Amino acid sequence: MSPCLDVRPNLESDFVSSRDAMVPLSGKICVVTGAADGIGKAVAIALAEAGAIVYISGPLKVEGGNETLVPCLQNTVREAEAAGGICIPVECDHTSVDDMEHLFDRVRDEKYCQLDVLVNCAFSGEPVLKEKRNEPFWQASLELWDMASQAGMRSYYIASRRAASLMVPARRGVIINVSSMSGFKALFNTAYGINKAACDRMTEDCSRELKEYGVAVLSLLPGLVKTEFLLECVNQNKLNFEEEMALSQGETPQFVAKAVLNLVTDQNIMDKTGEIYTTVDIADTFKFTDVHGIKPLHPLSLRANMLYIGKWRLAKWIPRFVMAPKSLLIANAIGP
Repeated sequence: MSPCLDVRPNLESDFVSSRDAMVPLSGKICVVTGAADGIGKAVAIALAEAGAIVYISGPLKVEGGNETLVPCLQNTVREAEAAGGICIPVECDHTSVDDMEHLFDRVRDEKYCQLDVLVNCAFSGEPVLKEKRNEPFWQASLELWDMASQAGMRSYYIASRRAASLMVPARRGVIINVSSMSGFKALFNTAYGINKAACDRMTEDCSRELKEYGVAVLSLLPGLVKTEFLLECVNQNKLNFEEEMALSQGETPQFVAKAVLNLVTDQNIMDKTGEIYTTVDIADTFKFTDVHGIKPLHPLSLRANMLYIGKWRLAKWIPRFVMAPKSLLIANAIGP
């Protein structure tokens, strides 16, 4: 018997059945990596508002600067508290194995080995991604690979490994890997695309090993997301017209967070394990929209893909429901 089970208190193990409950995640313990801004921040706040205790990782605070302008966990904690939730910040360099281990050691020691949800969002290279978008891989610095693989894919693997060690004895849990369209087609650069494709393969392989233990593993694929960084690029006129047109049809981090919340409260989550789901597919299934009632473009739609490659004049004439042909995409299986 696992030593974790020996010290675990008698905590309710099943998700609340009513989707209308004010706090459907009450009593649940979650970890969200990369929660200082963007998708991770929105997901952490949504889970906390739903009643979970959420451990969040990333840069804790800004030294000698204005923390309201720079991504840091203090902002996430403050906004979660304003929404009535609890986020526990853990300073973490996601390229450091020791820091990642420390994050999960804290969860294990402070919460009697309980962990119900892991959402992998960590990534540190968004500014570089923009700058190096069209640089050939043979000319790019190896630092670009390290940034994509260590703070991204390797941190996903370490976090999933540690999360599984806590979830398997309890025979329950959900791991969601935030993926990208770059895993299906060239969008930014080769290093980023390879690592996002690996993320989806990790989802498939890990789900196969964890299914018999009642642990679900999914990849969640957003479209173009209006992160704080990209919105600031718009404000500073750092995006060209085509890029701004594509971003205008994108989705907010809060939309991604709604998708995560609906997945982790889904009592049929094991039916979805091992699959890749777009945020728009999840929205269609659970009947929610983005802020102001807007429905973002499906990332696999032909219109979205025309916007991604700068053909906005053509895109505006294409109906939203027309999906991109396989010639534009790598033929990975995407659910549902």
